[in-house]
Amino acid sequence: MRGSVTVVHLVTGNHMHGYGRLADGREFAVRASEGTVRLEIYRLDARQPVPDSTDVELVTERTSRDVDLDDERSARALVEDMALAAAP
Repeated sequence: MRGSVTVVHLVTGNHMHGYGRLADGREFAVRASEGTVRLEIYRLDARQPVPDSTDVELVTERTSRDVDLDDERSARALVEDMALAAAP
């Protein structure tokens, strides 16, 4: 946990993916594909155990070009930074 972001699960590599939770209880998912990392933050009142596109409240993307997605610390730092920057 860093700041107000908890990364619950993270798989590193070119197809990095994972999920976590913000301090306010909202959950997020992250995945990397074709040089882009996409983070989706879900509504707090999402009622389904697995959120779908109707539950997405906010989306942010960044290039993964300058980040070593094979390194867990680098990948985790990118996810935390993206979540903190996106969360109001």
